Amino acid sequence: MIKELTEKNLKQLVKQATEILQDGGAVIFPTDTLYGLGVDALNSEAIEYFFTLKKRPTDKPIPVFVSGIEEARQTAFIDERQENIIKKLWPGPFTVVLNKKEIFSERLSAGTDTIGLRSPDSKFCRRLLGEFGGPITASSANISGMEPSLDINKIIEQFEEHSDIPELVIDAGILEPSEPSTVIDIREEKPKILRLNNSTKEKLKEVFGDKISW
Repeated sequence: MIKELTEKNLKQLVKQATEILQDGGAVIFPTDTLYGLGVDALNSEAIEYFFTLKKRPTDKPIPVFVSGIEEARQTAFIDERQENIIKKLWPGPFTVVLNKKEIFSERLSAGTDTIGLRSPDSKFCRRLLGEFGGPITASSANISGMEPSLDINKIIEQFEEHSDIPELVIDAGILEPSEPSTVIDIREEKPKILRLNNSTKEKLKEVFGDKISW
């Protein structure tokens, strides 16, 4: 089912997406970077469905969207230093790597003790996370190994050709030019950049100065 997103139907589509996620289904939706492929991050069957849809190797962990720092605390171990960093970066295009709590399955974290969390600066995402009330997978909506796209029509073509179309696709048209989020491991005293979104360089310098590994 493909639904065009407008201001008038935003509330309705958030509710529809929430119901699909609660039923173990998948949703493609716009974020503040790329389109995301979302399932309930705490539902083991939904996680298996995610791997099947995206054709993602099972040794690659899945990043997760959370509504904010309060939900992040429920899903990962966060000390005062890390919390201060997170509050400066969120909401926005920053995925922070932390030590996960047992709330997440090893399948989602690819057998590791870590999880990548992000709180997106997107009206639709924030409404969806608030309505759903739990973490949602935050991986880009593309077939694994293929280029992610800002154009929903190209995304639909990918899934039609190589997989299946998720239960709901939220069509917000062609998104503003962007890159995947910056991924930063903040478990140690000196944070480490694992993936860089070039638009975030200035913010990183503002937050960390020279106390960061590039």
